[in-house]
Amino acid sequence: MRRLHPALGADGLDECICVVCDRFALRRDARRVEDTDWHYIHDMKAILSMENDNLPIGLVVQYRAPAYMERLHDVWVSPRGINSYVDDYGGPRAWFSVCKECDRSV
Repeated sequence: MRRLHPALGADGLDECICVVCDRFALRRDARRVEDTDWHYIHDMKAILSMENDNLPIGLVVQYRAPAYMERLHDVWVSPRGINSYVDDYGGPRAWFSVCKECDRSV
């Protein structure tokens, strides 16, 4: 870590969690996706849609997006990779991280 810090800087060593694979990634190696990126979210829905008829409720709850991310309802995601904030107008907003490997898949 001592050798990486001068090379990458504090921002380069910042970690995030990929919303798709639920793994840690360096933030510099991940894509930040805003909740307004309709095209990206549509593509995620196409490959990560959740049909939870016969699944254990514990599993469904573990990989369900928070209620404020209604666009990701019934999509398999890691809620640990979703970050929320309040925009300049006082409205709720969110963004999430996707690692490079998962970004290529989406």
